[in-house]
Amino acid sequence: MNIEKHLKMLRLNGMEQHWRAMKETRQHGTLNFEQGLEMLLQSEVDDRESKRYDRLKKNAAFRYQASIEEINMDATRGIDHSLITDLATGGYMEKAEPIIITGAAGCGNVNHMIM
Repeated sequence: MNIEKHLKMLRLNGMEQHWRAMKETRQHGTLNFEQGLEMLLQSEVDDRESKRYDRLKKNAAFRYQASIEEINMDATRGIDHSLITDLATGGYMEKAEPIIITGAAGCGNVNHMIM
């Protein structure tokens, strides 16, 4: 049995996709064992995290689909771009910082965030 079949049988989809990409670009022959294995494992971790995020987002059943890119960060609104970036990347969670969002619903509460 070849590597792709084993990865598919073990349901290691991220590793399987990356292995195919490595073979197509002939990259698998240029890496040592440790480098190749590390890349394959990281691909599997990334794939699982992505699927988990998609599953959680779907199960949350949000009424509206919004993204950070849609926020109007015009200077006249007084929105701190670095604060939004920190919120979007979860930096406050890594630092164990609490956040408080104040203001009436629908008023653009991003202007009233306290970290």
